[in-house]
Amino acid sequence: MPILDGDNVPTLEVSELNVRYGAVHAVRGVNLSVKAGEVVVVLGSNGAGKSSSLRAITGLTPSTGTVVWGGKDISSLRSFQRARLGIALVPEGRRVFAPLSVEENLELGAYGAGGAERRRRIAEVYELFPRLGERKKSLSGYLSGGEQQMLAFGRALAARPQLILMDEPSMGLAPSVVDIVMDSVKAIAQTGLGILMVEQNVTAALEVADRAAIIERGKVVAEDEAQNLREQPAVLKALLGSLATD
Repeated sequence: MPILDGDNVPTLEVSELNVRYGAVHAVRGVNLSVKAGEVVVVLGSNGAGKSSSLRAITGLTPSTGTVVWGGKDISSLRSFQRARLGIALVPEGRRVFAPLSVEENLELGAYGAGGAERRRRIAEVYELFPRLGERKKSLSGYLSGGEQQMLAFGRALAARPQLILMDEPSMGLAPSVVDIVMDSVKAIAQTGLGILMVEQNVTAALEVADRAAIIERGKVVAEDEAQNLREQPAVLKALLGSLATD
């Protein structure tokens, strides 16, 4: 993947983010930030507000609060407008286009690029995930869960984003595939791209993250360097319960 100039990659700053579903206040005043080349992981149990926060940042879910990207307030922009500014989402459950081949899914990710540039982007995805190159003509609906996760990640990368939001990338994957996905997250961040990742696999997430935020009942209840949290298992256990030891 191309190396990004960290001085020119925008920073994401989220302030007082709130999401409501009727009477349910799912996200309560969340503050988050992600810099160029940084992996930030959001941890928490099911229903804590993690995915709702990601969807609000991308504009897919109505919210209040402020989302600033590269110094510009984008809170009023629609999701496709935020995507055009370089923010990509890898959704929970992969959501690949099952009737299309691997390569056709990647071509959709690179939509808008010229022929040579599109081919170059897809070739870079195959370099990152060789298994996708081996199965490029296969229909996506016949891929394994791990292959579909690689494809969802690769499709987002083909759009040449500067920030990727990943929602539960390890869900339902075998440990060996989780390792491949997490190694890819770290490798991509090293190119200068920022990554904000929601995850329940605490151990795997903290191995690749620079910082971590823990959400409980829609609020950020703790935030620290990932290394500090790895070295404090008792604190993780107190904040995350059984998730900390899964």
